[in-house]
Amino acid sequence: MKVQIEVDTDNAAFEDNGLREYDTILKAAAMKAYTLATSGECDSLLRDSNGNTVGRVHVGQEDTLNKKARQAEKRKWFEKVKSKEFWKGLVDGVDGEDGVEYATDVYVILDDLLGPRG
Repeated sequence: MKVQIEVDTDNAAFEDNGLREYDTILKAAAMKAYTLATSGECDSLLRDSNGNTVGRVHVGQEDTLNKKARQAEKRKWFEKVKSKEFWKGLVDGVDGEDGVEYATDVYVILDDLLGPRG
């Protein structure tokens, strides 16, 4: 079994009470990890003192957790791909390559992966 704790510290609660906020969230993460391990569930949210979601606790087999981490990374990447800035950067050129051709290749690959409604 493997436990993963993810915490995003880029918010006001960490700026105001840094170490205390870390301490509180890590204690909550430990309790949630124990509860998840004993209940058979695998995922729970972590919230800061302001009630904002700042992370997750994952408990499970290593291959399941790695798959979830890869899915989360893919979601972040696909969100980036939706931006005009991403496509403009490709069209402007990548490492000396012809940008338009490169952008077209990326588009074709994404279309194959996601389908026409991606």
